Amino acid sequence: MKLLDYNRINEEILDGLPLQALKEHISHIVGSEFNEHLRIYYKTFACTGLLCLLLIVHDVVEPFTDCHLFYMDSIDREYNNYEYHSLPSSVIREMVQTVQYPLGVWD
Repeated sequence: MKLLDYNRINEEILDGLPLQALKEHISHIVGSEFNEHLRIYYKTFACTGLLCLLLIVHDVVEPFTDCHLFYMDSIDREYNNYEYHSLPSSVIREMVQTVQYPLGVWD
């Protein structure tokens, strides 16, 4: 995960994205939540026909961390769509724990 430099959001994230609506959505999240107490981390996963971007917004003063997941496969791209999910990190953590134990994954 990389720490987002708010002044370089275009070079770090937005310039490489294929849809204007996706760029605007990410800009809105980052712009509406950004303050001196916030740390925004990101990770992009890309391969043939697939784009996945994870933004993690963490407030160092108030106890919250939100995860924003953007996903686009080749069919979404063809129809100018993407999927978006936003969840608190506590929910993500619970989901991973729920999945890993019955399947014996990550033991």
